[in-house]
Amino acid sequence: MPWGFKTPDRLLFNARSEGITTANFWKDSFNKRRCIVPADSFFEWQKVKSGKKPKFEFRIPSREPFGMAGVWSNWENPKTGQREPTFAILTGEANDVMRPVHDPQPTILEPRDYKEWISESEPPPVHLLRLLPDEEMEAKLVNSTYGITPEQVDLFESL
Repeated sequence: MPWGFKTPDRLLFNARSEGITTANFWKDSFNKRRCIVPADSFFEWQKVKSGKKPKFEFRIPSREPFGMAGVWSNWENPKTGQREPTFAILTGEANDVMRPVHDPQPTILEPRDYKEWISESEPPPVHLLRLLPDEEMEAKLVNSTYGITPEQVDLFESL
């Protein structure tokens, strides 16, 4: 399934967890078509004032693979008339490990919550959209440190 909900003028990869129940664009998928996006890590690029953007890999070592909260929908391809499934990842507030690099972060589900997340429960399980504890996540700088200060490198290597 391709990543990203298609609209006439853009591609939406992520949906904010905080507004998922009220945003008209996402509400139907959240209510009826939730999914789990498996991963063993994910990457984010830190915004810096100049130079190359440092790339970080984020892992949850105690859970490999882990599941990110997602929603899916069928998009009608205007060229073929065919309906094609697409998905988006829910994001929420970043924890202290992620925040220096990127905010928001993917919403990572607890394994015990997978079945409830994909069930057709009413109301939808908003309570599962919670912040991952800092101690469960680790970050690693994975590209050149060009463009960031030695202090920033020290900070992220300590994570």
